[in-house]
Amino acid sequence: MLYSAIVIVSSLGLFTLWAVASWALWVAPLIAVLRGTGPAASLAGAFRLGPIRGKLVEINLVMGIVKIALIVLAMVASASPLPFQSVATPEFLTWWYIGVTVVYFVASDFFHVVRLAAYLEMWRAYEG
Repeated sequence: MLYSAIVIVSSLGLFTLWAVASWALWVAPLIAVLRGTGPAASLAGAFRLGPIRGKLVEINLVMGIVKIALIVLAMVASASPLPFQSVATPEFLTWWYIGVTVVYFVASDFFHVVRLAAYLEMWRAYEG
């Protein structure tokens, strides 16, 4: 039980740490497109954004929480037909798991686009 608790807390901690640290990797492609710079210059420019940096970290943390919620929802949806396993066919369960996976990927990609749109709006607010 203690091991499970440590694993859960550690994974949430690593997930949060990654959300705090990875914002520059999300902003760098936008800087490359908006300023017309190369990969190295856009990554360096991501770390020199000044007052906008805190807001970008905040957006990334919120999107990290949304990602955790999507993972939990996918696990719950994957486990929901298990009580009916005696009456459900293996083919139904296969299609169910494929459907849950597709919905998870679509929702995850949607929130990646939302993150980039939020970064772009933040960029326009501070640069404009």
